[in-house]
Amino acid sequence: MNTIETEIEKILHIKLEKRENRYYYPDDLDLSETRITTLPENLSVGGDLDLSYSDITTLPENLSVGGSINLCGTRISSLPNNLSVEGNLDLSYSDITALPESLSVGGNIDLSGTRITALPENFSVGRSIDLSGTDITTLPDNLSVEGDLDLCGTRISSLPENLSVERDLYLCGTHITALPENLSVKGNLDLSETRISSLPENLSVGESIDLSRTCITALPENLSVEGNLNLSGTRITALPENLSVKGDIDLSETCITALPQKLSVGGKIILPGSFFSKV
Repeated sequence: MNTIETEIEKILHIKLEKRENRYYYPDDLDLSETRITTLPENLSVGGDLDLSYSDITTLPENLSVGGSINLCGTRISSLPNNLSVEGNLDLSYSDITALPESLSVGGNIDLSGTRITALPENFSVGRSIDLSGTDITTLPDNLSVEGDLDLCGTRISSLPENLSVERDLYLCGTHITALPENLSVKGNLDLSETRISSLPENLSVGESIDLSRTCITALPENLSVEGNLNLSGTRITALPENLSVKGDIDLSETCITALPQKLSVGGKIILPGSFFSKV
């Protein structure tokens, strides 16, 4: 029995099953907040592997995990080239700086608070990507996100032309000034506190749009919003004649003084504290 295996057994009072050249543990393996620094070569974990806030610095090349891997708050700076994660991969507030080209994650990946600056071109994620608070500046050209994409508080200044997001896209507090013409977001679009000044004519958003405290000055003529539209604190002075909002529209702290005759709003209209009329 090697030293590392003995260390795991001592921490958790368990036995690792050995089959040929692999070590097996059938259930969840919780090593969080322990002083473990390495794992046995050829380790297979049937459930989740939790190494959060441990002293782990590397992962073995042939690690196999049936569930999720939690590396939050660790000193991990790189991952094995052949790593495949069936569930979620949490690398938030770790020392990770780059991801393997062939990394595959079946669930969510959380990279928030890391020093990551780019994603691999062939990056594959089954659900959401959280890049909030990172140093990311660009995204792969053909990135498609099945869940949410969170870029809040990053240095991102532009998005790929063919970006597709199946749920919510969070861009609050970024350096974004424009959106791709063919951007498709099936959920909510959060552009609050960005430098955005206009929206594409054919923008497709499935739910709400938050443009609060942006530099937006005008909206596309035929904009249709399936959820809420938040324009509070913007420089907008007029609304398109055919604007349609199925939820609420927030116009507080704007200079709008009149509403279009054909404006369609399904919910509430939150007005500035000034006189209003229909035009």
